[in-house]
Amino acid sequence: MSGFISIPVRSMSLNPKNRTQVARLIEMAEARFKLAAKSWIDGNNSGDPQVMAFAEKRAARLRGEGEAYLSPLSIKCTYPGLYPLFEVKGFEEHTVEAAVLLALGHARNWLRQVEDRA
Repeated sequence: MSGFISIPVRSMSLNPKNRTQVARLIEMAEARFKLAAKSWIDGNNSGDPQVMAFAEKRAARLRGEGEAYLSPLSIKCTYPGLYPLFEVKGFEEHTVEAAVLLALGHARNWLRQVEDRA
């Protein structure tokens, strides 16, 4: 992929070759999915139907925000539960990082590779 990718959430422009920007996108999306799972767990463990309903709405909103970060990369959340699955280019990935790196055409260890400065 060449050029910048427009991420509609917070009007972010993503340079697919910039490790910092890619890592930040992954962190922001992953944080939303983790908060959604925590909200659902807290509501489910409360035993109070009103708290459960509120927590489920909050979890759905947070999952939607996480999906909004990933949709410009053609990543779909196929199972938005406690352990979401992400479909990208016909493959299912279990982590946001793996899905984003696959969508951008990078190796799984791309974020941890040291760039050659020579």
